[in-house]
Amino acid sequence: MTSASTDIHKWFAAIIACFAVLFPSVQLAAGSLQPIHWSNSSEFDPQMEAWPNAIRVFGSDRYATNRAASLLYRGAGGFPFSDADASSGGASSLSMANNWWGLNRCPQAVIVVAADTPADALVAASLSDPTGLSREPYLRRSAAADPLFDPVGGYARVDTDFAPIILTSSARSGATGLSVDARLSIQDFRNGGCNKAREAIIVGGYSAVPLQVEDDLLSLGIDRVFRVSGSNRFGTAALIAQALGTASAPPSQIGCWDTNGRDGDLQMHFYGNSVVEWRPSLDECQLLERTVVLADGVTGADALAAGWWTSFWQVPVLLHDGSQRLRDETAAALLSLEIDNVIILGGVDAVSSEIVRQAGLLAGAATRRVSGADRYETSVAMAEQFGGWYPTGRSSDYSSVLMCVASSSGRGTNARGWSDSLSAGPLCGLASAGAANPLPPRRLLPPLTGQNLSETVLPTRPARDAVPIFLVPVGASRPSQYVDFYLSDVFEPADSWCSSARQLRQCAMPGFAIAFGGSSRLSERLIDTLSSTLSGKITTERGQNDPVLGNLAVTGLTMLSTHRTIGEGPLAACFERSALTSTRWLQIMAEDLVPPVANADIAIGNWYVDDAAGRTGLQRNSVPGCVRFTSESAESVYIRAVSGSGRESTTSRIGIFAADRLSLMNPHSAPIAEFFSGPTTSYIDPQQGQTELYFFSNNMLDGVVMSGLPATATSSTLGLTLVHGNEGSPSSFSANWSISTTSGTIEGSALGEALFRENLWHLNGISSVTGGSWTGMTGRGGFVATLEVNSPSLRDDSVEWNIDATGLTK
Repeated sequence: MTSASTDIHKWFAAIIACFAVLFPSVQLAAGSLQPIHWSNSSEFDPQMEAWPNAIRVFGSDRYATNRAASLLYRGAGGFPFSDADASSGGASSLSMANNWWGLNRCPQAVIVVAADTPADALVAASLSDPTGLSREPYLRRSAAADPLFDPVGGYARVDTDFAPIILTSSARSGATGLSVDARLSIQDFRNGGCNKAREAIIVGGYSAVPLQVEDDLLSLGIDRVFRVSGSNRFGTAALIAQALGTASAPPSQIGCWDTNGRDGDLQMHFYGNSVVEWRPSLDECQLLERTVVLADGVTGADALAAGWWTSFWQVPVLLHDGSQRLRDETAAALLSLEIDNVIILGGVDAVSSEIVRQAGLLAGAATRRVSGADRYETSVAMAEQFGGWYPTGRSSDYSSVLMCVASSSGRGTNARGWSDSLSAGPLCGLASAGAANPLPPRRLLPPLTGQNLSETVLPTRPARDAVPIFLVPVGASRPSQYVDFYLSDVFEPADSWCSSARQLRQCAMPGFAIAFGGSSRLSERLIDTLSSTLSGKITTERGQNDPVLGNLAVTGLTMLSTHRTIGEGPLAACFERSALTSTRWLQIMAEDLVPPVANADIAIGNWYVDDAAGRTGLQRNSVPGCVRFTSESAESVYIRAVSGSGRESTTSRIGIFAADRLSLMNPHSAPIAEFFSGPTTSYIDPQQGQTELYFFSNNMLDGVVMSGLPATATSSTLGLTLVHGNEGSPSSFSANWSISTTSGTIEGSALGEALFRENLWHLNGISSVTGGSWTGMTGRGGFVATLEVNSPSLRDDSVEWNIDATGLTK
């Protein structure tokens, strides 16, 4: 080898060290991308977290979790599943934002309960009307904005369409007014993102919800306040039962609306207050008219799991204290209401056989017990008997269904989990297709690197209307064994589930879960498991990977021949092969401006399928690509990767102002190679390894601008190493370059893709400015070169090349 070749090797040996240049700065840690308007304070932090087939609403405490659930009511978009824009299109405030996934409903009223005990919230769930078809509860007015028109003490029917449960601190805990999160939620429903909530129902006495809350509600724009309270939880439940009343099905209605659970779909229907569809098997359905529920009122786990159907069918819930004698308030309600059916929730430990006998005698009604070996099995029994969620072995019977998940453990004063789930009943009742029919969010089918990448196809209605609540142990890594086996039977892995790995003529879309509570209640491992189960195990149980933002540069150069390109604009964020993993979107933000100046869906853009040259199956990570954008007058841009379920990478800040940039006025060129070694460049020869070329240009008078300072380039050098590829590995290059100017030198290196077409090698990649005597600054940008092959000899290969850089720093 010649001494010149040895010098070339020394040049290239420095390349790896040169590419140790780090991103200019990191602004945000990886995690879950949040709707930016949900919180403007670290103290009050409603949040969401998404999985491929699940979403969790939570916060730092029960009040923030309740606020997150309230915001889910009016979500009308696809964030973070089919849209990564957390700003709702640049909305100026929360009241203008609604781009997150949700139920797309604005309530007519709100239901306010104390958060220190579950009892009032559990019986209050029946007050909320998900269908808008009930006859509405008849309640006593306790405060009014115009008491002359709406006399205090008078009774009226309250429009409770879509009413959420709002938690506030209790007077027992020292509260004197509405909690901050409760105030914010009600304000949002009355004069924010929604404006229909004009009435409020307070459930509980003054020791539960302070008297001042009534004035607080009026100050927020609520016109009429109603309070329902007994001397204790049992009395309050009885009064709510009286306010709701019971009814029969219309005379023209003979049997259930949809009786067949084996024909591929099953729809719920509303017939009148307290008229329930009871499905003892897939083939049977009976209408239970004039129905009330009797449930444990100490722990409340069974009533918590029943909230979805007691709300949907407006079924009164009466409470029992676990003794062998009915409470007087409960007994009085059973005597006074017109009741044909009493549904007992839970086993004999919660409500004994003697109590069931007493209840049946007092009401003169038939009794039915719905129970399992524990609260978790009981929640399954309710899903089956009131929602028709029986395993069928056919995935099509559960295509695109929704379900809810809440945690519950312990008993009495040791009960846990309920505090994050008190809003679940009305929300899950509203989520049913028989009510709001929101449908699951449109989202990518796994795997992200599948060769048939596609999104879920949403039906007009899911295969099962009902959205049952399944209970899981607090903090567990999996559901209870029974629930785990049951859900695996429902979402049968052996049947046909849609994925991006293969094309199937007929397949079922994955189900979707709404979970209530943070990781101390519902572990990430548990939701990993549920998300996988709902897809028939198509998605992995291994947990979510944060997207990785790898080798990146912002450049004004164009690399169309080797890099997939999305968008338009004078600048581009460019990435080398395999620089991105677990990434669906690339987002570019200009300063603090929203929405993003670029929000590129690289998955749908086939960045995991084939590269710009049409080569497929080269690896499971991303192909080389660029996202072009316009930044107007921004001094910096912020770039992050976002997964298909809203996980975000670390965010990189890159300066793009004149002081942060390097650019050449014209490309540099050299007609011949001064030194060379290795195989010919006239064809690709992977057996021969790599070709090395060294070019020199002088007698130049081309302009260079660095950090806003102009200079004239007098000479430049370029050393290239061309690595010949094969079918499984594309050709690539590395380079060292230097430019001498009238103000000093600039030095750098480059790495990237090499593509040979029609006697031309197209070399595109990322260049690193590593120093020099001019400014000594470093940065990253683009490198583009065209190597023309004029003969089999390397000597007469000619080159034209260009570099730029952004994010220059000392």
